[in-house]
Amino acid sequence: MVSDNAAIFTSQEFKYFCPMNGIKQKFIAPGHQATNGLAERNVQTLKDILKLMSTENLPIHLKVQRIFFRYRATPLANGKSPAEMYLKRHIRIKLDAMFPHYEMASEQKIKPRTRIIKEGERVRTKFFVNNKPNWKLGVITQQLGHLHYIVKLDEEREVKRHINQMQKSAIQKEEVISNAPTSNSKPSLSEDYNPDYYEFINPPITQTNRLTTDRDLGDYYQQQRFSPRIRRSARFRRPPAYLQDCDLS
Repeated sequence: MVSDNAAIFTSQEFKYFCPMNGIKQKFIAPGHQATNGLAERNVQTLKDILKLMSTENLPIHLKVQRIFFRYRATPLANGKSPAEMYLKRHIRIKLDAMFPHYEMASEQKIKPRTRIIKEGERVRTKFFVNNKPNWKLGVITQQLGHLHYIVKLDEEREVKRHINQMQKSAIQKEEVISNAPTSNSKPSLSEDYNPDYYEFINPPITQTNRLTTDRDLGDYYQQQRFSPRIRRSARFRRPPAYLQDCDLS
């Protein structure tokens, strides 16, 4: 380390500090600052920038931090900044926001996912109602990054969902609406027909039961629209062999 003959460099404490940390200290000739010209130039640069920042109402330590940050981000004669030579990467400053975004090396190494959902595809998204999962149908309208999407639900509402909260669906919006039952028609037995329910809604609607009937119909439509259809096996069930001698009628 080359330094001048200031008292802080010639003190006993500093002379003890240098050998303990493997620093070889050298002093310049008194009155010849050109010998230590590089350090003097850096000090002069710091003083000049501090004069230009005199109008800014900031503490001195914040001014010094900003000066050093900009200085380390400034390219040298070899085309690289001190920070880039030390950190092996380019550090971003406010000036970089004025230029177009460049693709970083880490983004180039990202492997494509095995499951990709494109814009315009039908999906069903997961919701939680009373801590229970529920699914709603919608369409992908926008992709945000690699894993997040904007989904427009069939109820004309947009939500943001992760790819793990969605599944592709072949059910179209028209099919969901056309499959909704009406008050004058009874569904087949495969659609979980409830005779007690239809005996309740088939009588003429009066002023006293209009509110209750409309609410029950809305709940039934909502359940039939978003609940999966239960499929039961139609195969013949043979009784166990050990029950052959028993009368099961």
